Amino acid sequence: MRMSHIDFMDDTNTVMRHKFLKNWNDDRDALVYPPSSGRYSVYTGADIVDQFAFVVYYSIQDDSFASFSYDTLKDQGIRTPVSIDDPRLQKTWHIAVDDIPPMEFCINRIANVTVYNNTYEFDVTEIHDCVLLKFTEKEVKEIRKNSSVLRELLKERHITFRPEDALIISKGILKFSLRTIHFSPVSTDQRPECYRIDVSVIFDNSRHTGQVYIYLSTVISYVTLCSGRVLHGGGIFLVSIIIFIIDMLVLLMCIASFVLCCRALLRAHLLKLVSFSLTSFSGGGVFLVSIIIFIIDMLVLLMCIASFILCCRALLRAHLLKLVTMEFVETVLKRKLSLSDRLEFLNLWYLMIVTNDIFIILGTLCKITIEFRFK
Repeated sequence: MRMSHIDFMDDTNTVMRHKFLKNWNDDRDALVYPPSSGRYSVYTGADIVDQFAFVVYYSIQDDSFASFSYDTLKDQGIRTPVSIDDPRLQKTWHIAVDDIPPMEFCINRIANVTVYNNTYEFDVTEIHDCVLLKFTEKEVKEIRKNSSVLRELLKERHITFRPEDALIISKGILKFSLRTIHFSPVSTDQRPECYRIDVSVIFDNSRHTGQVYIYLSTVISYVTLCSGRVLHGGGIFLVSIIIFIIDMLVLLMCIASFVLCCRALLRAHLLKLVSFSLTSFSGGGVFLVSIIIFIIDMLVLLMCIASFILCCRALLRAHLLKLVTMEFVETVLKRKLSLSDRLEFLNLWYLMIVTNDIFIILGTLCKITIEFRFK
């Protein structure tokens, strides 16, 4: 994973918090100790409903200066205008409201709590309920105009945040998914990549103290079902030229490898034919066949040395990237990379090429030494 991807995921998490957590500010994004403010939380049922209404994501495409879309295969080029009395809330959806995937709300609770005077009865049977929140276009407009309307809409779906629910509900999780495209012009390949963002807004009431902690988590995954092309206009970028040169070098190396392998087969045949005739040449001069063989051996030696250097360079850069990643994970995430994660930076293919080059270099040097020792 490149550093640009790590920055993209971190920035996306920040955007999601600012987008879906009401009154979230930049001070909460800063990792300082002691923190400048307390944990993000609410204290009343009305505040929970207000925060819930703020998360409703039906205007994500228009409210965000980012390429976010809904996790659906429906055509998102269709615009369905929705008129609202308040001009500040005029919205135009890029996709029909009925085609937007519903959010899912899951509640972890116990079966029942009864408190009367100085007596109580707790049925601690754990229950996990999930409800799909499919809102109509009319309901969305009402929520936009007045967030308190959501309380009745949730009540119709058997979701309540009454005072008597405070000891029953331990956690509520609001889930939905978005899609986005990551494009970094500073990267060498300049290829956009598609991602799915699974967002979870957690209402944590596990302590039952009247303070409901709210936090947001995201799981960003790469989407393979994504295709397209990048147009560069009429110009040819320097990076494209460099990539073309590298591709040509790879092509030439492959051709050279083919030629050298054919040379080895031909040389074995020639050695069989001239093994007796070489001894009949007069004088101590260097024969033409020996010169040709020596030149070819030197080419093999130089190419293997170049391959050895390039592969070692790639392994070294991967090792340096591993060190930077380990430092980042320990500093930001406060944990260490596992051995399996560290081994992801080791390219065994390069390691095999390095080992192969070492043996070829040693074998070629021994071959040249032996041949000229007996001339």
